[in-house]
Amino acid sequence: MTESWAEKQAARIAATIKKLRGERTGQWLSDRTAEIGHRVSRSTISEIERGRRKSVNTAELCVIAWALDVPPVRLLYPDLPDGPVEVVPGVEVSSTAAMSWFGGEMTFEPEITPELKDELPESEWLARLQRATAVSRGAELVRLSRERIRLESEIRSHGTLIARMRAADEQDFADQLMQDVVFFEKQLEAVNKQLLLREDATTRDVAGAERHG
Repeated sequence: MTESWAEKQAARIAATIKKLRGERTGQWLSDRTAEIGHRVSRSTISEIERGRRKSVNTAELCVIAWALDVPPVRLLYPDLPDGPVEVVPGVEVSSTAAMSWFGGEMTFEPEITPELKDELPESEWLARLQRATAVSRGAELVRLSRERIRLESEIRSHGTLIARMRAADEQDFADQLMQDVVFFEKQLEAVNKQLLLREDATTRDVAGAERHG
């Protein structure tokens, strides 16, 4: 019987878990998951590694990855950077592309070139356009979230450096850095406004309460 896409994925995850576990026992890994707060039993780990389990659920994937000190995508796509992987049935890409898609850094939008508009029936063209728009919009939420992290990090790191420059009596340099901070703060304000306008964004107000769009 031909191995299914899901079974291939489970086998890839299993082989990576076994490799990363190394000389440490399955019981050790089970105990580590228990320490984290969600035990994956030794027998389950054994079944995964031996291929008796044909799938690995997201809870198991996350807690085992945490126990092994790797991100979950390291278990999903172990052949980084250039090893080929079937990211979904029938679609083979590099492991880096698969990782980037999983993390929301890139998308696989359907092709909608002007030439295709003339070649495809109008209904199919409009369906492709609608899907491409949906894919792009979904990726935009991830992009905005990442951009907010980047800007907040820039503001924090510049704040630390400004304090050091002032302590060293380097006021001119500190003033230049403050101009950068003002620029980053304006960008951050714009990003936050965009997030607040999105119905699919969950944000926090100044009091720390969650706001669902």
